[in-house]
Amino acid sequence: MYKIIASIFCILMFLSPLKGQIIVQEAETASYDSLSLLQDSDASAGQFVRMEKSGSLDWSVSMKEEGWYNLKINYRAFGGEKEQYLIKNGIQIPLGFGMAEQWSIFHLNIFLKKGDNSLELRPSWGYLDIDFLSLEKASLRYSLTPQKNNYYQNYPRTLLIKLENYKSPVTAVMLNNRNLQFTQMDYPFEEKSINLMLAGTNFTNVAPGTYGLSILLENGVQLKQSLTVQKQLKPSALTIIAPYVDHGSAVLLILPDKSTMLVDCAKDYIRDKTLIPLIRQIGIDTLDYFILTHYHDDHDSGDRGVTIKKLFNVKEFYDYQSFQSGDVFEKGGATFKVLNSYADGEDENTRSLAFKMEYNGFVYVHGADIYGLNQIKICDRFPNDVAADVFYANHHFHGSVDVPYLRQMKPDAVVIQAQEAIYARSTYWEKYLIDTRDYLHENNNHFLENLPTLEVGTVVFRINGQHDWTYETYMDNKYLVNTYENNMH
Repeated sequence: MYKIIASIFCILMFLSPLKGQIIVQEAETASYDSLSLLQDSDASAGQFVRMEKSGSLDWSVSMKEEGWYNLKINYRAFGGEKEQYLIKNGIQIPLGFGMAEQWSIFHLNIFLKKGDNSLELRPSWGYLDIDFLSLEKASLRYSLTPQKNNYYQNYPRTLLIKLENYKSPVTAVMLNNRNLQFTQMDYPFEEKSINLMLAGTNFTNVAPGTYGLSILLENGVQLKQSLTVQKQLKPSALTIIAPYVDHGSAVLLILPDKSTMLVDCAKDYIRDKTLIPLIRQIGIDTLDYFILTHYHDDHDSGDRGVTIKKLFNVKEFYDYQSFQSGDVFEKGGATFKVLNSYADGEDENTRSLAFKMEYNGFVYVHGADIYGLNQIKICDRFPNDVAADVFYANHHFHGSVDVPYLRQMKPDAVVIQAQEAIYARSTYWEKYLIDTRDYLHENNNHFLENLPTLEVGTVVFRINGQHDWTYETYMDNKYLVNTYENNMH
C-alpha cells in the first residue's frame, strides 16, 4: 500500500486575535514510500504529491487548545468531481473535491482536540494532486434549517429543526418568553450539527400568530426561526409536496383545478416504502398526469413507471420525448414551459425534462437531472424564464451547476431530494451554499431558504400567488396535513 507519513512542523503566524496560530505543511517535506513526488512551478515550493487509487497521506498535528479549525488543502482534480475520505482521529468524513485543473483550495471546518490529532487523507475515487495542508482557527457560522415553518393546531406534530451548533448544546428554546420542552440528538452526517425536536404539546395553547422562536446555545449564541401557528389549514390553490426519497426524485402536485400530477417516482424500494403510502394517505387513487423526466432508476423506479401507472390509473403520461424545449401548455390551471428536453442532450441526464410552472405570478422551476451546460443554454434561449420563487435542485446537487444561472434565478427557496452524499459534493457546499446562497445574501440582502429533504423531511409548499405562498416540513409523513381532502371541500 502506498503511504506517506508526515509529521507536521508548526509554523506560527500571528495574524490577529481571531485568527491566531496557523499550521502549514508542504506535502513534499514529508517522508514518503512509493508515491510519486512531482515537479510543478505553480505549486507551492515547486513540488506536489500525486494520490492515485491506493495509498494515503497521514499527518499528526498537535493543537494548543481544542476547538474548530479551518482545514485547507491545496489540490488539483482532473476529469470531474473527486470524492475522498478524511480520517480524523479515527472518524471517517467524506470530502468533495470539485473538478480543478488549476491549483484550488478545498476548505472544511473540523473539530480538533487539545494535544495530538491524526489526519489521514485516503482515496475513494482517487487521482488527486496534493500540494499542501493548512489549519487555522475557524470563524463559525451558526445556522438552522428550516428558517421558517407553519404549525396547525388541529394537526399536531413534532417539529424538527437541524442546527449547525458546533458542539455547543441547546440550553433553552423560547416562544414569546415561554420556555418550550425540547429534545436534542446528534445529526448523523455532520459533526457540527444536531437535530432539535419540539413536541406538538408545546403549541397546543398558543394563540394563532407568527412568532420568533428563539434557540439559545450554551456559548451565548441565539438562533431564531419564524414560526406561524394556525388553528387549522386554509386551503391553497396549488400544492407541491416533496418527500424525502433518499437519492432520488418524486414530487406530487395538486393543481388549481384539483387534478393531480406526479413528477418521477424514485427508486423502487423508496417508491414502495414512502411514495405510494403517501399518495394513498392523501386520498388519491387516480393520477391525472404522470411525468418521467428521464429513465434512470432513481427517477423511474427501474420499471419505467409501470407500477405507478397500474396502481393509480394514470390518465395522461409524458416523458422527455413528449415535448420540445420552448413548448408551452396548460395543465390543471397552471401554465408549463419546457426548458430542457430530449433533443438538448446526449445522455439521460442532459436530455432530462426540466420545466417552469407558473400560477398567478408564482414560479416553480423543476431542474430534473440537467447539468450546468444545460443551464447555460437555458439562460441563452429563455432569459425571461430563469427567475423563480422555488427551485427544485437539478441532479440532487450532485452534478454540475452554473452559478450565474442560479444567481440570476434568485430563488426564495430551494428543495433538494438527496442523501448525505451531498455533503461531499462541491456543487452543494461550494457552488450552491457559498457561491449562490451566501453571495445573494451578502450582495442583495436576499433570503434563500435551503430545504434538503434529508435534513427537514417532507416539504409542502402551499401557493395562492406570487406574494401569497408558504411552506412547512414534516419529519413523519403520517402527520402530514391532508392537503387533498382539505382542498376538495
